Amino acid sequence: MTAYYSAMIYLTCFAMGIMALIVQSSDWLDREKQRQFQVIFATVVAAAGAEWLTVLLDGSGPGLRWLHLGVKVLELSIAPFVAVEFLRALDAEGRARQLKWLLIVHVAVELAAAPFGLIVAFDERNAYYHGELYWIYVAVYFTAALVFIWEGVCFSRRNQAAGGNIMALILLFFVSGVGMRLCNRQIRADYPCLAFAVMFTYLYYSGVVQNTDALTGLRNRRGYDSRLARLRCPVTLLMMDVNRFKEVNDHYGHQRGDQVLQTIARAMHQAYGREGQCYRIGGDEFCVIFDGNRTQAQARTEQFKTLLAAEREKLPCLPDVAVGMTPFDPAETDAGSAIKRADREMYENKTAGK
Repeated sequence: MTAYYSAMIYLTCFAMGIMALIVQSSDWLDREKQRQFQVIFATVVAAAGAEWLTVLLDGSGPGLRWLHLGVKVLELSIAPFVAVEFLRALDAEGRARQLKWLLIVHVAVELAAAPFGLIVAFDERNAYYHGELYWIYVAVYFTAALVFIWEGVCFSRRNQAAGGNIMALILLFFVSGVGMRLCNRQIRADYPCLAFAVMFTYLYYSGVVQNTDALTGLRNRRGYDSRLARLRCPVTLLMMDVNRFKEVNDHYGHQRGDQVLQTIARAMHQAYGREGQCYRIGGDEFCVIFDGNRTQAQARTEQFKTLLAAEREKLPCLPDVAVGMTPFDPAETDAGSAIKRADREMYENKTAGK
């Protein structure tokens, strides 16, 4: 065991400890989410520490064979569970339960195969090598990683987050580290790569959540201002306001008002989501930055109105939504002027609706 490898494991564990403190001090994560991320960091530390101990025990003689075997089985059993807690953090609870049962079966297989050297094997000097069924562990490990990445992409789509391909790049980064290890046992880069992948995912997750409106799941005002500032191509701006929303709150209560906003947000995402990003920018104020021209935006608005009419059969108090739209080319005018034009049309439609 080289000093360099020990230093890498030490730094990996140190980094996970720092991440645990960052999560604990976070104001925007609730207690359950904090717990989920801390379990992730602790699992990485436990698996990395177990691997370090197996390297220490490698070639230590037959007297320590069973200790070596137990620590190695522990490492291979717990490492894939990182994906389960990540799935829970991404609110994919059903998928997390399915994956957990697969991993429990995998742990049982590891334990059953241990005495026979089918997955974890040792020679007469107590030096570790891969058994003939080691591919089972590799298959389970990569299945867990793929399920997690797929749910990560779905999470980014649900929250209209840009850069969904980042999750694929994180997977590629992680696979690179594991692949190096599989090709050359002397390159022990898998747990440092796992730690980096965990940190990258947390950073991406935090960026998405902090730009998402908690009630409706649409992008929030922070995301709206950021997107407007970064626009370089022509778009169509749609400003929206819910008609008589105060009456809904006054007559039916704020809980029903929240249900109204959530229903409108779902219809917006369904109508405009493929070609634009939807934002809640105020109490009952919404906006869409639509990647198309006014004619296309008008067609999607008709679809939006149709969806609201269908929802109104289930929720009779659902009000109509006034919409105003205008083309916006950042190269020709400023965002403030475009917003004023869209607002003016929206208020004209709101008055006509009243």
